[in-house]
Amino acid sequence: MIRLTVALDKWAAKLARSLAARGFSGTVSLIKRTIHQGWILYLNEGLGADALSEMPTAVRLPYSSWISYLNDRFDKVLAADLQFAEQIHSNRWVLYLGRRFDRRFGVNTSGILYRHQLEPAHRFTQSTGYSATPKAIFCRMLRQLKLDFSRFTFVDIGCGKGKALLLAGEVPFKQIVGIDLSPEFMRIAEENFSRYRGMRRCSSVQFICMDAREFSAPDGPAIYYFFDPFGESVMKEIVQNIQRSLARAPWETYVVYYIANHQQALIESGFYPIQRTHLYAIYKATP
Repeated sequence: MIRLTVALDKWAAKLARSLAARGFSGTVSLIKRTIHQGWILYLNEGLGADALSEMPTAVRLPYSSWISYLNDRFDKVLAADLQFAEQIHSNRWVLYLGRRFDRRFGVNTSGILYRHQLEPAHRFTQSTGYSATPKAIFCRMLRQLKLDFSRFTFVDIGCGKGKALLLAGEVPFKQIVGIDLSPEFMRIAEENFSRYRGMRRCSSVQFICMDAREFSAPDGPAIYYFFDPFGESVMKEIVQNIQRSLARAPWETYVVYYIANHQQALIESGFYPIQRTHLYAIYKATP
């Protein structure tokens, strides 16, 4: 399968050069980007961990190797194409795969809502809006941690319709907590979790409708997930609140930050980076 991918890359490069020679500006990067986005996101989002677990060993091992190879190629695309990394959540492939995910698992998580579309508007002045986390990216971020997840509570700050909670449910976390200010999002997230047809390895789930700045950190090791939910000032308040709780009880704590626009808030509060890409950042609390 890796040979097939290499052959497709060569074919795409040859076609791109041919079209560029005919005066199609920007064609080379466009075709290469489409090949990498399409193959990697479609395969990860379309199958994922649940499908891999159902495959016979003879099929699963080479497929897993192929996915690892494609993910390595995807990293190179992200490193070379900052614009793609910054706009991936509104990319047409990602939006299509989000709708496909919803149809397959019987849920409602896809779509994009901008800040002015959130109700009531006066309560969301510090929000950046809503879009769902792509499954391929979520799984990739968690794989970087290499932890015994059964020890950790997963906390999604600004969980929206709860797609990250559904994906976290496929991992054997000790507990999952979703926090959002919107009662409507909380209702949808709870419905999605009850209707989800995917794998479920964590059944302890809590949905909390509240201002995230007032949230009390859970006891025990935790992983906090942010999908660029707030502006800088709110992000600072939340991170400082987490750090104050760690001063009282220094549990092992990580922050997984997708579209990490306000990393300075983490650095100033004593978190240090263990991985940073154009697309996401992972931080650990200072011991």
